[in-house]
Amino acid sequence: MNSTFETYLAEKKIDSQAFRENEPQQWQELYALFEAVHPESFTVQKKFLINNIRRQYPLKTPVVVPETEPATSIPASTVPPPAAKPARPVLKRPVIEKKPEQEE
Repeated sequence: MNSTFETYLAEKKIDSQAFRENEPQQWQELYALFEAVHPESFTVQKKFLINNIRRQYPLKTPVVVPETEPATSIPASTVPPPAAKPARPVLKRPVIEKKPEQEE
């Protein structure tokens, strides 16, 4: 029923169960609004409220960091040198020659 809202709260690092138990009316109001609008719109509308709720009911589960393979070292001879910045063209100022004044 409300798995998308609970998932949203988990993404925002909010303990949905604790929030629901301690403030059921506010939880229900936010749930109803969340179901009525797009999640991004909900976030924009309730950004400051979400931050306060996050401070009151922080999610206690640890953040899972995926393990990555250690980077293999590449010999320096195979790494191409960094590309040089392209030179800016040198533009010469136009030379304006004054015409000699003609005497009459």
